[in-house]
Amino acid sequence: MLKHLGITALKLMTNNPRKVDALTRDGVNVVERLPITTGLNPHNEQYLSTKAGKLGHMMALDDFTQASDVDIERKG
Repeated sequence: MLKHLGITALKLMTNNPRKVDALTRDGVNVVERLPITTGLNPHNEQYLSTKAGKLGHMMALDDFTQASDVDIERKG
């Protein structure tokens, strides 16, 4: 899709190193990786910890913004 659109370089919002590697292998220059660090809450803390520890995602839970109880109730 990116080749079809003529995109050869981009800034990528991800914590997943495999996405960066895949795009690079396919000839897309990832000029900047922007980490996703918002929305940590008691419901997703273990999930995010597993992504970092077992899947090698580039993130530290200390970098995440704590979601307030109001945000959790509103969204879910």
